[in-house]
Amino acid sequence: MRAGSKILQEEGFSAVTKRRVAARLGIAHGNVGYYFPTRESLWRAVVDYELSRLNDRYPSDLESAMHDPQSCFDEYLAGYMDEYEDREFRPFFAHVGAYAETNSAVAKLRDEMYEGILQRIIERVRPLCVGVDAEQIELRAITIMALFEGLGSVSAFRPELVKQNNYFRQQMIDQANAIIRGD
Repeated sequence: MRAGSKILQEEGFSAVTKRRVAARLGIAHGNVGYYFPTRESLWRAVVDYELSRLNDRYPSDLESAMHDPQSCFDEYLAGYMDEYEDREFRPFFAHVGAYAETNSAVAKLRDEMYEGILQRIIERVRPLCVGVDAEQIELRAITIMALFEGLGSVSAFRPELVKQNNYFRQQMIDQANAIIRGD
């Protein structure tokens, strides 16, 4: 999947084909086709590979986090901001988002990807929202996603804010915590 991921990062989703992956690996096209009978199955595997890499960076160690759910949440948000410095993940998300606008199979993958991210945020938010119903927790988590999605634009033209400005980073975390509290 690393080969497909590299192709996606360098050339975009439309370039991720069984033939291109086979060529990159130096193997026969049929070998790739055996494991991925359709282009969509190959795309799914590439997206799953990238998401597993992302999830490996933020293991779901929520049992130990229950002792300090606030720190767990704040660390997750700081890590989310750090992802905008990663020159592999930024193009991945940009390509998925762009190609999803014209391809329904990729749109489905994008939606599943964001649902997974939403669930990871909800896992971290739930312990901070004692007495808040599930619908409100989900709405607050989605609002946090919207807040942090704007970082992609900001980091493109003002990367130093996201990378180096601790005041800005803390403001983002404080805003997210205000959303969680319902302020």
